[in-house]
Amino acid sequence: GKRRRMRIFLDANVLFSAAKSDGAVRQLLMLLEKSGHECCADGYVIEEARRNLVAKALDRVVALERLLSRMKTAGAQRSDTALEASLPLPAMGMPRWNRWPPVPPCST
Repeated sequence: GKRRRMRIFLDANVLFSAAKSDGAVRQLLMLLEKSGHECCADGYVIEEARRNLVAKALDRVVALERLLSRMKTAGAQRSDTALEASLPLPAMGMPRWNRWPPVPPCST
């Protein structure tokens, strides 16, 4: 039968790992791409991965940019501070970067 194409949203840890080494995570992303699936990342995730690479593996930032050039990316959206203030989350459960809303749709 016909295989369904998936849209996979990546987090900063996946982007960081794929850029940092040519290991299993990068191989998985390449396999997904080769199989016709779409990998996506939003601006917040991209910046977090980039910031961590600059701090821990500066020479691998170029690898991140190469990976991103083959993915769908979406810009970061401004957070809604009124909405954030109304969320019943303890400080420990607050999203990193205090960001909201969830990931926007990917664009080319």
